Amino acid sequence: MPLPYEKGVAQKSELYDATASKQACAVLYYLQRAGHFYCDTHYTVERDSYPSFLLLYVLRGEMEIASDDHGTARVRAGELAFLNCYQPHAYHAVRPLEYLWLHFDGANTVDFYREILQTHGAVIRVDGNRYLLEQMQRIVNQMQQVGQINEVTASQRLHTLLCGLLYTTDRIAADHPLIAQAQRYLHEHLREELSVAELAQQFHLSASQMNRLFRASTGQSPHEYLINLRINRAKTLLKETQLSVIEIAGEVGYAYDTSFAAAFRAKTGMSPRQFRNMPV
Repeated sequence: MPLPYEKGVAQKSELYDATASKQACAVLYYLQRAGHFYCDTHYTVERDSYPSFLLLYVLRGEMEIASDDHGTARVRAGELAFLNCYQPHAYHAVRPLEYLWLHFDGANTVDFYREILQTHGAVIRVDGNRYLLEQMQRIVNQMQQVGQINEVTASQRLHTLLCGLLYTTDRIAADHPLIAQAQRYLHEHLREELSVAELAQQFHLSASQMNRLFRASTGQSPHEYLINLRINRAKTLLKETQLSVIEIAGEVGYAYDTSFAAAFRAKTGMSPRQFRNMPV
């Protein structure tokens, strides 16, 4: 079993390297390194740059992370941090520590990183989601057993991890059932002018709370969700009715057909009339 060399890492720790094929680098998410570390408080990592992204899942103890995107933050048992290692970063054990970690890259990892950072911030509480932990453990276990993980399997598991971090729906739904009600409210008030502050007020939340919880549950801000509802409804009306574009604009909450047309083109790449005339 490969042994780590970092100061503060116990010898029972596991560290495994992987080398991706050209094909995996071109089209897949690919694993670079993985490990299961047991550390004392002497454990410190500080880098100017490392060509990867890093998932850290704390099983026991506590660590502190630092980067330009995150500032400084503590990561405790049952929490996960997602680091962009292309920028300067550091982390160290605050208390005796056990954690799983994956260095990886590929596909649209950078886009997931930005969305997850915007949605959840520096630290994500995931101890209620055993599936994410199991995916990380399976990756490390397969590296331990055969020395290399199938690249397609690794890509699938990494994508599952990223989706699970972005859409923490089970936890959000359990803590904030009002999000589903807020979605229904937007459906029912499609034609009205609605700000996030007005929507939040309906459910006794602040605008920032509504934004954060709505995005965590749906992957979209309330504003983006409403725009998509309007465009979807407009598509149906364009294909299934003889209403004019001006009338449809009013039906989906736009005071001016020009603003409706601009929003429609931004979402679909064509004008409402082009969409209407396009064969199904």
